Amino acid sequence: MITAKGKELVWREGMTVKEVLDALGYTFPLVMVRVNGELVKKSQWTEFSVPDGASIDVQPVVAGG
Repeated sequence: MITAKGKELVWREGMTVKEVLDALGYTFPLVMVRVNGELVKKSQWTEFSVPDGASIDVQPVVAGG
């Protein structure tokens, strides 16, 4: 199991950050993702394997003034 945004998801071998975001229903392209506190760049989302037991934090990136 992994925890993403406070929800428990079933983990599977080779699961990527992109697959976690898809499972959470994220379509907004501007988000910041941390896996176990480590920032994962958007360019790595399709390659970065999420380990079993991971804690994933997803924060929207917004600009304001």
